[in-house]
Amino acid sequence: MKPTYGITAPKVMYFSARGPDPEDDSFVNADIMKPNLVAPGNAIWGAWSPLGIGTTDFQGERFAMESGTSMSAPHFLQFTPAAIASALSTTASLSDRKGEHIMAQRTVLNPDISQSPATPFDMGSGFVNATAALDPGLIFDIGYNEYMKFLCSINGSSPVVLNFTGESCSAYNSSLAASDLNLPSVTIAKLVGTRTVLRWVTREEYLRKSM
Repeated sequence: MKPTYGITAPKVMYFSARGPDPEDDSFVNADIMKPNLVAPGNAIWGAWSPLGIGTTDFQGERFAMESGTSMSAPHFLQFTPAAIASALSTTASLSDRKGEHIMAQRTVLNPDISQSPATPFDMGSGFVNATAALDPGLIFDIGYNEYMKFLCSINGSSPVVLNFTGESCSAYNSSLAASDLNLPSVTIAKLVGTRTVLRWVTREEYLRKSM
């Protein structure tokens, strides 16, 4: 297996999942921007279980070359997943190493010929900048209850939520609209008239002192 070097980096691969995200089975666009952001995740050489059956190429091996979200999603001790995602999103880069707009490939055949400037539905907030994320300034955090209220507000989600969490949506008296989920982005699929969305932030210094 040989690496392939391109002229520009970073770049959104043609097989990378794109937004917008459907709200439910009706495929109505949800009021949440997807993806959140992009990070290196193609052909990453990492630890692998010898018992892994995901691919026959690496059966019995302790290391494997894999691609996808599992390869690009980082984890930091003492920060909630939402806080980590917020820090990475608000400090993400919109430019490649040449200082130009990040490009996104569009087709399987001749992907670099079909590429065009990446949109938020290609790369979310941008390309992850781990160094900048160490000092994000403000954090958009989301708690468990907020996520539950959001999930329970999705049409037909009650049995799915019960199956995965063991909790009934009836325990949550109020719902949370997708656009009010405390994300560092605001997405409204169908805006009619005016609408107010709420966000609350926490100083990153406070999180450090509480660790």
